[in-house]
Parts: sequence; C-alpha cells; structure tokens
Amino acid sequence: MNTALSKSYIIESLGSKAGIDGNNFFIDKSFFDYLRNIVKNDEILEIIDENDLFAIKYKDELEIECNWLMGFDIQKAIKIDDPFKTVVYKIKSFYPHDENPKEFKFEVIK
Repeated sequence: MNTALSKSYIIESLGSKAGIDGNNFFIDKSFFDYLRNIVKNDEILEIIDENDLFAIKYKDELEIECNWLMGFDIQKAIKIDDPFKTVVYKIKSFYPHDENPKEFKFEVIK
C-alpha cells in the first residue's frame, strides 16, 4: 500500500480552494518531521527551522567552508483539516548541498 501517493493525490485534489494552486512545489509536514527525526540524534548536523526557512547544516564548529547540507525557503504554510489534518508548505526555493544559500539557490516559484 503506497500511502504517500494516496496522500499526495488527496491533497492535490483539494485544489485552489485549499491553496494548492498552479504548477508549484509543495512539501507535506511529514517530510520535515522525518528530517527532524533523522537529525535530532546526529552529532554533526543541526536543523534550522525559523521564519520561512527550513534547512539542515553542519554544526559551525566543524569549520567547513560551506556548512549547508540543504534547505528550503517557504513561501507559505497551508493548513489542511479535511479529510485529514496536516500542513503543506509551498516552497519558494531550494538550496542544494555544497552551495552557500546566500549565493545560490534554485527558484521553484516564478
């Protein structure tokens, strides 16, 4: 049973009435929860979750030139209450690994 595809299909079918509009990039809260769960016991990684940014980076004491592992700029959070409760995030841009987010990112919303 592939519940991820089923959940994606249901969320997508809610359409613009729920704020799921256009050809955009959305991430469900469960993905960020999964990443938090992986990183919480890691000694060299940390989560940045503030304002409209969710990122994973290497801890500063490692003295790595580019200490960002990956990140997402969030345009808005969309609360879904029916048929199940979740939050879906509309992503504005993505920071790939080994790149300084102040210098390079992929814009996913035009």
